[in-house]
Amino acid sequence: MQIEKNRVVYLHFILKDMEGEVVDYTEDDEPMAFVMGSGEILPAIEKALEGKAKGDQVELTLEPSEAYGERDEGLIQELDLNTLEGVEELEIGMVFQAENEEGVAEYTVIDLDDEVATLDGNHPFAGETLDFSFRVILVREATEAELQEGIVLDS
Repeated sequence: MQIEKNRVVYLHFILKDMEGEVVDYTEDDEPMAFVMGSGEILPAIEKALEGKAKGDQVELTLEPSEAYGERDEGLIQELDLNTLEGVEELEIGMVFQAENEEGVAEYTVIDLDDEVATLDGNHPFAGETLDFSFRVILVREATEAELQEGIVLDS
């Protein structure tokens, strides 16, 4: 069965930065699973996987514009610790979700002192060219519930 819209895809991947350092992978874990066409993964990855089948391998290099965008220094902000409600103990490198004008966003704590936290709203891979290696494990039809939810329900 080939990968196409509204099918569930299970795959293993290895993600490397341009220095060749592995920054994410699934080989030791369960395969990643998603509903093709649901917007769960980057459009450039969906395009590269379309038409592939169980056992196929795909190598893909994505520039920032195809992946997580360029870094935006305007997404770095300093906040008074008193304004961070519901966040107990902050540490540098900690990632948490918070509401902003556009909804919910993820922030990484990049600096911290007794009064101020410096937060980065950029995706951790923003500005990075990324090398992906994929191995398709399984392709199956999505259930009606999975199509309605837009996510895989058996993982």
